[in-house]
Amino acid sequence: MFFSLISYGVRMIGKTKEGRKRIDELKFKIPIYSKLYKKVIIAEFSRTLGLLIGAGVSIVDALKTSSRTANNVIVEEAILKADEQVEKGFTFSSTLAKNPLFPGLVSQMIAVGEETGKLDEVLAKVSRFYQQESEESLKGLTTAIEPLIMIVLGVGVLFLILAIIMPIYSLTSQFK
Repeated sequence: MFFSLISYGVRMIGKTKEGRKRIDELKFKIPIYSKLYKKVIIAEFSRTLGLLIGAGVSIVDALKTSSRTANNVIVEEAILKADEQVEKGFTFSSTLAKNPLFPGLVSQMIAVGEETGKLDEVLAKVSRFYQQESEESLKGLTTAIEPLIMIVLGVGVLFLILAIIMPIYSLTSQFK
């Protein structure tokens, strides 16, 4: 009941723009989850942007379109700010380098892609790299959680055993 009320409250808060922004900020502050979340967002964003640029879409339109794939208000705003800077004539890599959401590796790889004229190929490589990184992080996270799950299951089984045996024991002790 308690968790369903919390879930309902979070969904209602998430429907407002300010509430969604607060929830997205919180996602970046959760210690272990935030690193994995950031890697997944970068992988999806770079894959979409690379596909759009490879298909011949201008970088300005591609940034606007791919900003919506992030599914995070903060990242979407950062990409749209980068889009505004690109429209003003700045390079995409320099605008990403100023943003702390994107690691230096991403901006450096994009700079190489801009210089060589193969931005779509570089973005595909960035996407594959962060996809692999997120998969490895997820494997590490599940490996770390396994002992905790075993302990919780053990406590649950112990509780069930005590809940069944204690009444039987008290009944048998009454008839002695």
